[in-house]
Amino acid sequence: MPGELNQVGKEMPVRDCLAVERTELANERTFLSFLRTALTLFAAGVTFIQFFDSVWLEWLGWIFIPISIILVILGCFSYKKMRRAISSIESHCPLNIKEE
Repeated sequence: MPGELNQVGKEMPVRDCLAVERTELANERTFLSFLRTALTLFAAGVTFIQFFDSVWLEWLGWIFIPISIILVILGCFSYKKMRRAISSIESHCPLNIKEE
């Protein structure tokens, strides 16, 4: 909100507000990389189980599938935690960049 003060008693400079926006974009990229990695592991796991007759590759496939699910969960928690931190800082920014 314009006019709102930060902990020091001053509005955030424009460069800091833009840094917050860049941090938000980096957070989204990190979340998407978690999802991309999880999807790759899941696809590899299903492929190892379905198309290879080797026992150790089948075991590897069964290991990849739960790891991919764990990665999705970790990515979601990481994204939400960082999003909350960014939102608390964003409230001190005098710019109204977001369309609500």
